[in-house]
Amino acid sequence: MLLAIGNVQLPTVVDAIKHMALDQTFLHERNEKTGLGSRQHKDGWGIAFIDNKNNLFIHRSTDAIFNDPLISSLPSKTTFALLHTRAASVGNVCLENTHPFYYKDKTGTEHVFCHNGTIREDIGYNPELKLQGTTDSEKIFFSIISQIQKDEKKGNKDYRTALQKALNQLPTERDSNFIFSTKKSSYITSSWTKYPRYLQMWIGRGKDLLIISSEKIESLSDLNWKPITKNSIIEVNHLTLQSTITLL
Repeated sequence: MLLAIGNVQLPTVVDAIKHMALDQTFLHERNEKTGLGSRQHKDGWGIAFIDNKNNLFIHRSTDAIFNDPLISSLPSKTTFALLHTRAASVGNVCLENTHPFYYKDKTGTEHVFCHNGTIREDIGYNPELKLQGTTDSEKIFFSIISQIQKDEKKGNKDYRTALQKALNQLPTERDSNFIFSTKKSSYITSSWTKYPRYLQMWIGRGKDLLIISSEKIESLSDLNWKPITKNSIIEVNHLTLQSTITLL
């Protein structure tokens, strides 16, 4: 998965995640025995981005990103893009299980969410939120939205605190990273994992561009890349590109 904020050249980041989906970038715990290309993310893909009228546009497909002709019709520039390519582990291959997931609250605030990893334990959420699919990822998303709703009733709308509370309800040893975004801010988690190379998250910074990705993008050499600290939440302000980190 990949989050890009600022002066985003969309074809460049789409090409980067396409290569990630093809498993052509580096050896890790899931492909080191079978080789590059053996761990492809071909079970659907999706993108959320802001258009030139500040509308949030979402496209999801059960096609692999490297087979979907729509990518050629995407705009060249945006200020925000969230992309995900899926390797199905919980839930079959269908549009309802494809990321990013979307929720619009009563105030009109739009939320999008992507997740990498697998959680097989029960995940609690407000039953009034109706699942569209069967994946653990959508349940995690709804568990976060449910916590935000609980906190709002108490007069508190601190997304970072709500995310921490939602994470505390998940297994301590979890193979999961996620990106939770509104138009104004994004929150990224990097959790403990038994696959430290495969699920390592990276942050790349440039003068007017910030990218957070599940892989370091060597083609974007003008960015300063650093690994994201495990067991943390990073909050990013979309306007300033400033970020703060909270250890879990």
